Amino acid sequence: MTESKEIKIGQVDMSDVSKTVFDCDTTVEAISLKVDESTQTMLQLADESWYGDSQIAFLESYYKWVEDSKAFIDGINSLSDCLINNVEKVESLLKKGQSLHF
Repeated sequence: MTESKEIKIGQVDMSDVSKTVFDCDTTVEAISLKVDESTQTMLQLADESWYGDSQIAFLESYYKWVEDSKAFIDGINSLSDCLINNVEKVESLLKKGQSLHF
């Protein structure tokens, strides 16, 4: 994790929002890497096994891969929660910002 710097605009503390934006970015990156890695593994396995006598082993692995994709869905749900949290924080900051007088 990165250090959270104190960012203030007027009297509004922006550090929470910058931290959650960072968290969302790292969540997106982690999901993307996992999907890419998993897809490449399955493509390589398909290429190596489909032309031999390992089709059944490949299909079993593919079935497990599909079952394991539930973890991917959990990652997407986590990202959704993160983004909703960001929207709520920004809305709160906007309300605070509207009451500021310069």
